[in-house]
Amino acid sequence: MILAIYSGYIAGGVILYILFGMPWFDALNHSICAVATGGFSTKAASIGYYDSVSIEMITIILMILGSTNFLAHLCFLSGKPKNFFAHCEMHLTILIYATFIPLSAYFLFAQVGETVPESIRIATFHAISALSTTGFQIVPGFSGWPSTLFLLLTLLMLAGGHAGSTSGGIKQLRLYILFKSIIWYFRDALSSGRMVRADFIQKPTEKQLVTMEMKSETSMFIFVYLLVFLLGSFFLCMHGFDLKEAMFEYSSAMGGVGLSAGITSYDADPSVLWSLSFGMFVGRLEIFVVIIAFLKLLRSAKNAFCGV
Repeated sequence: MILAIYSGYIAGGVILYILFGMPWFDALNHSICAVATGGFSTKAASIGYYDSVSIEMITIILMILGSTNFLAHLCFLSGKPKNFFAHCEMHLTILIYATFIPLSAYFLFAQVGETVPESIRIATFHAISALSTTGFQIVPGFSGWPSTLFLLLTLLMLAGGHAGSTSGGIKQLRLYILFKSIIWYFRDALSSGRMVRADFIQKPTEKQLVTMEMKSETSMFIFVYLLVFLLGSFFLCMHGFDLKEAMFEYSSAMGGVGLSAGITSYDADPSVLWSLSFGMFVGRLEIFVVIIAFLKLLRSAKNAFCGV
């Protein structure tokens, strides 16, 4: 069923792209990369090459579809739209877009000098591209952008899309559990000590009990993810890059996004490229998986060395 939904979105994207003037080969590649939130383009200027609002809107829809939990898609296509919109990650996604798109548009207008329509257009496309961790872009570069816009896009790339989607990043399910855990903590602190509550989150098909183990694991994952992000950003700063550019670039690498402030290039220092490659590796495979695999390899090597 997931393969059928996935293939259907790609086919629909190809048809729409062709209808609005994109060559069939470009349409096939961009549709696959949009739903896969991969961001690879057949053009050096990415989606901006076509300078078409219609093509940008199609890309936005495909990026959102790719970054949404596929179980939520199944609910929606099965005639259960209430389950789709009741999903906790969907609530967080709407809140993030409702906050970050207007903020980005304001700074594009006030600090970059774009017109109001262009500010909204650029802000909407890049906020969705960053949060979905796709990496398509419609501007030539980000070098002239202020630190405020760099920070907004960095936060979106760190957050990432839904669990159970093709996107990268921390994942919004973990962020939702973290935010709710903070609320639950203060709620319990202000409640009677004799009162016991069970905490739940709404998934696409059911309510899920959030245990202390889930809260602890979520907090640890986010902490380790941000720690690797900060260490990677610090390493880039050691090579002379500005902090805003370093954080932007490393969050993009860890989220598998592909948006670049210019640090990632064919003539970059090899150590910079190795650092970014490491960020892409651990970010895409989930950090705990990499750490556990590494520790098991160390234990196997130790046992083999000791003759156990």
